[in-house]
Amino acid sequence: MRSKQLLLILMLLLLTSCHNDESIEIITFAPSDNYNVVFIPKKTTDDMNEMYMDALIELKAKYPFELKEINKTKKKPEELNVSNVMASPSLTIFKNGQVVIQLSGNPSKDEIKRNLEITVGNEKKDAPN
Repeated sequence: MRSKQLLLILMLLLLTSCHNDESIEIITFAPSDNYNVVFIPKKTTDDMNEMYMDALIELKAKYPFELKEINKTKKKPEELNVSNVMASPSLTIFKNGQVVIQLSGNPSKDEIKRNLEITVGNEKKDAPN
């Protein structure tokens, strides 16, 4: 009887220790009323992260008012409305709560900037609905 209780306790400890509560670091901003952007960098610094960050910095220089509130926070993967959240770096653009653009991996800096510029209120560009 005692060994069954001990075994049960050990199994519970093992199961609870396997649960991953790890949060991931994200960068978010809302450059206009309709758009929200979520950037999930890789955990390690590399050229891919730098490409995304360079594009964000250049866009912030061009649109300082629209990109004045860039936030760095941590969230659990299940809290994000992003598919394949572990494929980082990734950039997801939401319009009215719906995913309209998702970039991951190694796109060019120009492609990243072109997609981000849609969000700063340039509605004249045929932005996705």
